[in-house]
Amino acid sequence: MTQDKQNPVVYQRVQLFTVSEAADALHLHPSTLRRLIARGDLPVVRIGVSIRLEVEELVRFVEARRFRRVFSALRSGGWGKAERAWEKYET
Repeated sequence: MTQDKQNPVVYQRVQLFTVSEAADALHLHPSTLRRLIARGDLPVVRIGVSIRLEVEELVRFVEARRFRRVFSALRSGGWGKAERAWEKYET
C-alpha cells in the first residue's frame, strides 16, 4: 500500500483484553463478565471464536456505572446523598 503526504494512513492502536484479563482488571469473576457480555452490557470484538474486550469500552462501562449511582442517590435520598455519590464519582 502506498502512502502519500496528503493522505497519511493513521493506524490507531487498540488494546484488547481477553475475558479473563478484563475480569482481573475489574475484579470480577470471568463468568460475571460473560453474563454482562451475553446481556449486551459490554460490547466485544470477536476474532474467530475468541472474544476480546476493548479497554476503552471497559472504562466507559465503569464510568456509566459510577454516574448511574449518582442518579439513583438523587431519586432515593435527595441532594445530600447525591452530593456524596457525586464526590465518589469525581474521585
